[in-house]
Formats: sequence, C-alpha cells, structure tokens
Amino acid sequence: MTQGLLIAAFLVTGWMATSAQNSQDPVVMILGKDSVTLSEFKNNFLKNNNLNKTSEKELREYIDLFVNFRLKCAEAKELRLDTLPSLQRELRGYRSQAAAPYLTEKSVNEQLVNEALEHLHWDIRASHIMRRISSDASPKDTLAAYTEMMNIRKRILKGENFNDVAFAESDDPSARPRYDKEVMVYSGNKGDLGYFTAFNMIYPFEKAAFNTPVGTVSLPVRSPYGYHLIMVQDRQPAISTWTVSHILITYPENATAKDSAGTKAAAQEAYRAIRNGMDFEAAVKKYCTDEGLTLNGGKMDPFPSGRFEGDFMAPLYKTEENEITPPFETRYGWHIVKVIKKEPFVETPGIRGEIRQRINRDTRSDLGPEKLVERLKKEYKFVQAPMPKDKKAVSPVEDFYTIDSVLLFKGRWKKDSFHGNREMFRFADQVVRQSDFAAYIEKNQFPEMRRISIHELINHVYPLFVRRCILDYEEEHLEEKYPEFATLMNEYKDGILLYELSERKVWGRSETDSAGLAQFYETVKDQYMYPVRAEVVSYTMGNEKAYRTFCKLMEKGTELETINKKFAKKGQIITARKQVLQKGEDKNFDRDCPWEILMQEGNAVITKADEFRYTTVTKLLPSPKPLDEVRGTIITQYQNLLEKEWVEQLHKDNDIFIDYDTILGLIR
Repeated sequence: MTQGLLIAAFLVTGWMATSAQNSQDPVVMILGKDSVTLSEFKNNFLKNNNLNKTSEKELREYIDLFVNFRLKCAEAKELRLDTLPSLQRELRGYRSQAAAPYLTEKSVNEQLVNEALEHLHWDIRASHIMRRISSDASPKDTLAAYTEMMNIRKRILKGENFNDVAFAESDDPSARPRYDKEVMVYSGNKGDLGYFTAFNMIYPFEKAAFNTPVGTVSLPVRSPYGYHLIMVQDRQPAISTWTVSHILITYPENATAKDSAGTKAAAQEAYRAIRNGMDFEAAVKKYCTDEGLTLNGGKMDPFPSGRFEGDFMAPLYKTEENEITPPFETRYGWHIVKVIKKEPFVETPGIRGEIRQRINRDTRSDLGPEKLVERLKKEYKFVQAPMPKDKKAVSPVEDFYTIDSVLLFKGRWKKDSFHGNREMFRFADQVVRQSDFAAYIEKNQFPEMRRISIHELINHVYPLFVRRCILDYEEEHLEEKYPEFATLMNEYKDGILLYELSERKVWGRSETDSAGLAQFYETVKDQYMYPVRAEVVSYTMGNEKAYRTFCKLMEKGTELETINKKFAKKGQIITARKQVLQKGEDKNFDRDCPWEILMQEGNAVITKADEFRYTTVTKLLPSPKPLDEVRGTIITQYQNLLEKEWVEQLHKDNDIFIDYDTILGLIR
C-alpha cells in the first residue's frame, strides 16, 4: 500500500512538473489515449469561428462536438481503418490535389493569370514564318536554324513582302496550297493566321505576338515546333462573339480576269442597291451565290473572332453594329457583311478562376514548376556529378547514348539491359544514379519520339528526369516544410476515416437493418399521425326519380345491398365513389361538408339534388402513417438514435478529462 502511494505521488509530481513546463500550451483534454493542447483546440476552433463573437454556451457546445469527433477518429484508427486500400487510395488522391499548389511557384502563376487576362482583352492578327526544329536539337543545329531565321528577317526588313517570303520559306505547310490528285483543295494562307487571343496559340508564340508592336517583325521566337518570325498586322479590342448577315458573290471555278471583274461589279451593284434602300435579306436573295447563305437569308450562326481568316474579319472590326461593310475581296470572292451584333470580351466575377483552370491545361502551366525547380536546386544544393579527369571519358548521361533505341521506340526496353550505375547528380540528402535514370526511361518509353535520334531522346528525357526527382522529393517532404499542409492532410485523413466509420455504425446500418428500423418505427409511430379525416362515399343516380327513391330508402335504413338489387331489377345503375379526405384537401368538399358537426358526431350526409348525388361522410379517427409513407424521416430519426448510442458508448469506453476553466478562459 505504501509502495502504491509512493508511485502515485511520483506520477502526480511528474505531471505537475510537465504542466509547469507546458504552462504556455497546457493539455486541456485527455480523451482515452489521446491528448489535446490548448493551442490545438484553439486552432481548430478558429477555422470556422470567432472567439470575440462566441458565447460561453456556444463554446461549450463546440467542446462537446470536438470531443465526440476526436473519440470517433480514435476508434477508427483503433479499428485500423486507415489500412484499408480503398481509403489509402482516396487519401492519396486528396494529397495529390492538396500538394499541387505547393509544387509550383505561386508568384509565377499569378503573373500568368494577370498576363492572360490582359491578352483576353485584345484580338491580334498575325502572320508567321516557321523553321521546324526539334526541341532536343543539338546546339549546332539550333544555332544554324536561328541564324537562318535572322537572315530571313533581314530580307523582310529590307523590303521583301512578309507573306511572299512565308509562302516560299516557311516550314508550316498551311502557308502553301494543298492538292489532291492535281486538284487544289486548299490555296494556302501565306503565313496569315488570322485573329486570335489568349489561349488560341501555344504560349511562347502568344506571348511574343502580344509583345510585338503592330506593323513590326519579331526576333526569332522558340516554341516546341521550332523558330518563328511573327509579324503583327492588327490589334483590336476583343470581340467574343459576332452575329452577322452575309452576301458572298463567289468566283467561278477557273475564273478568268473577266470573271473576276464581273464578280466585283456584281458586288458593287448589290452594295449600291442596299445603300439606296433595298432590304439586306432581299439583296441576299438577289445577289448572293452561296446557296447556304441564301437559304438562311444571309444569316450566319454566331461565331468567335478566330473562326474565319483575317481578310474576312478585318473589315468587320471597322464596322459598327447595324451597319454594312463596303464590298471587300477574299480568295473566295467578294463579300458584303451586315454586322448585327458585337459582343465584346467582359470580365466576369469568376474569370480569374476560369483562367487558372485553362492555364493548368496549357503549356504555360510548366512555367510555375520550372521556376520552383530552379529555386529548389539552389535550396537543396543541386550538383551534377563531376566528370572524370580522363579526357576520353563520357558523362553519365552520354553513357545512355548506346542503349537499344529500337526496343525503346517499341516500348520494350528494360532497365536491366543497362549495367552502369555511376552517380549522375545529388541534392539535399539524395544521390541519384544511372540505375534510377534507367528505371525512369523504362517507365517512360516515349514511343511518340521515334523519329529522332537516341542522342536527342536522352537529351530530352534527362532534364525531365531531374525535374521529376526534385519535385518528387519536395512532395514527399511537404508535411515537414509546411505545418499547414500537415494539418490539412490530418484533417483529410480524419474526415475519410470518420466517414467510413459513420457509414458502418450509422448510415449503412440504418439502410440495411430493416428489422431494427421497423422496431424503431413502432416506438415513434405516434409522432407521425394522420389528422382527423373523412371517409366519403358518393352515390350518383341517372335521374331525379331514382335519386329520390334512393334518398327515401337510405332514410329508412335500408341496406345498400338491398337498394342495389332493387335498382338492378329496374335496369338502373348506381355509381359509387369512395375517397378519404382531410380538411383543406378538396375545396368543394370543404364548402359542402359540415366539418364542425362531423368532428362532434362523427358522420354526416350531403345531398345534391341537382346532381342526383347522395354522399355519406364518416369520421376517421387519427391513426399512425404506415412506415413506407414516412420511411425517409424515420431513417433520419433512426440514424440520430444510432449516433447518440454510439457517442454514449464512446464516452463509457474512454476516460475523459476536460479543463473547462482553461478553455473557457479563451473568451473571458
């Protein structure tokens, strides 16, 4: 006994010492094996509440909810629900989504949103000349392509026509005509890309175009497709949607100069007729040679600015609503367009969120992670493995130039076929070797790149591998670097576990335990009663004589079966209709039925001589509604009972200590 007292005294002394050490952040709850500090409780409370606006009653209610939540989570972990593969998969999915904002440079993302929003305010018309070159081309080939583009730019600056040079020099096949069996099916755009706005072009091209003044030619711009020279022809406030009517007078096939002159003259005649008062739709019927336009009275479906080529769109920007353009020419013929409506780009309340989503699907989304990797390389002291002093030695990356490209391009290359394991680079506490790169290559065989050499492929893959290693390491250590991320993941985990346990203890059981539900219904069915109702039986006869006879027989107390037999012998039919009604359900019945008498006496008779109708009304006493009629409500109530019983059992099974004075001191 003395020994027990000594042990108890020691434990109390130890607890007091610990409390003194943690006086700044005392333990305010002990829930079974779980303990909660004041700061932990306060942080949870402040997520959705304000201490300055919280009453003592509200804080006590929150304490009860918090305690129940922690007890449930503890039980879920005790049952090892966190080991279920399905819940682990769900948690990994949540973690991947939650980690995304931490794996990009946030300042870059906001800059991209602001830039895209600015671009969306404008429609730009531009032409380009492209020199195709692989994104993994050697420095020598890259420099050669760049030099060639600079020389082409010099020719244009000296006076050569940009579009003629594009026709002759561009590697973009759309710049020149396309033939099918010696028949031209596409005349070529000479590099003219028409009007576009943000997200219509790949990002490097878009950025360069918006930074190039109208009428000037950019320096060579690098994109995944190669180098581009961009000439900006026009810049207009953005129009999201156009609604127009259109007269098109097409050139005849194999048109001569005389045909072309006739087409132009017809367009000028149509324009004069409209200016002199002819209705536009009437002019469409008379002059338009395009059958589809004629059938619709010239009206076109609403379209965005980038739908049609630049020569068609340019005159529209200069035309106000409800005005018509002068005749203008494109490669299809001559046009007259009535601009019915221009819908300008408008910044909606959710536009920034929409832009972020589009950025995530766009190549510019790589900029944020790229900037992050640059910063992390410095933070983690990233270094490439030093080269051997032997001048004939090759780098660890170059060792991979000898792997079997045939198997690689067929997706069948195996990492075991590569036997080297030299160090490639190191950062933080990681040393990355050739075996790691070989495993990455095996997983990512890149069959779509089979047209390039193995040197180009390895040079393309290696930077992606470095980036992946650094981002994977960063993601693995997010909880250590960012306490708020660790808190968020704990909340996700607790939420998933609590949902699964609640499904087992409450929700699922209430749906499947039909016997338990029926038993519970018996205990609460008196809460779901029908009100006083009336059973209404209406008898309708075919004429007044039959009606009067029926009334007399009913007044004498004759049985209904006897009345039916008498009427049947005379070939007369009595139609009976039975209903159960309550007050307010049928306005006609409420008007005719003496509900006050019915409530007192329990029955009534309503006669309608002009309708040959005799109605008996019997009061029905209140009765419980059947389970099927109130099942949804009963299930909810049953769930509340199961929840209550569950919480009560948790409180019985766990020793609980709550320091109310300290917690309530948060608002006192």
